[in-house]
Amino acid sequence: MLIKCEIVTWDRVFSMCRILGNRIIKSGFQPETIIALARSGFIPGRLLSDFLSVPDLVSLKVEHWLDTTAEHRDVATIPYKTTFKIEGRQVLIADDIVDTGKSMLVAREYLLGFKPSSLKTAVMQHIAPTAICTPDFYAELIREWTWFIYPWNMVEDFRNLTAKLLSARGVPMTLEELIAGFKEEFNVQVPEQQLVDALSEMERRRKLERIGDRFSLRSG
Repeated sequence: MLIKCEIVTWDRVFSMCRILGNRIIKSGFQPETIIALARSGFIPGRLLSDFLSVPDLVSLKVEHWLDTTAEHRDVATIPYKTTFKIEGRQVLIADDIVDTGKSMLVAREYLLGFKPSSLKTAVMQHIAPTAICTPDFYAELIREWTWFIYPWNMVEDFRNLTAKLLSARGVPMTLEELIAGFKEEFNVQVPEQQLVDALSEMERRRKLERIGDRFSLRSG
């Protein structure tokens, strides 16, 4: 297996965020501002904004994971030094997952510089064995490292995983062979239409070429 992956549905996202919201409420913490980490914290942040009745929702971009799927930089960075008016406020940082924990740590350190009265962190999923920090709130505790494919990055992940699969196999593959390869190498039953969408995007970006009914990576 190249990478252990798992597809997360919209229903599961909603359920995890609802659990997360309830845990925050039960803790007694009432944020006045929610800061969603871009990009993957947008939807969890918006759902928590609704569940917790917090209209003040803003975002902070943190760069750590590369756009090649399951690969990251050694250091997480904040490319845009946004100013936040959160002095004296109770603030919640929202993201999808803490897997390495580096994005959350660098975001927390940066935001503490704006002197909030309280700063807590919330994610849908926490991968305990690989994370260097533990979020204040999470919905699911994950015991084994897994790359989760969320609905908002499905095409991106399927593009990158297709490239990894074709590179590993070293031969052009049909759609049916790609679907079977996803199961063998990534432990994922990939939805056919979503994979077709990803293949079309790879062709549009000139990363993939079609040879009859087979697909191959473009060289160069």
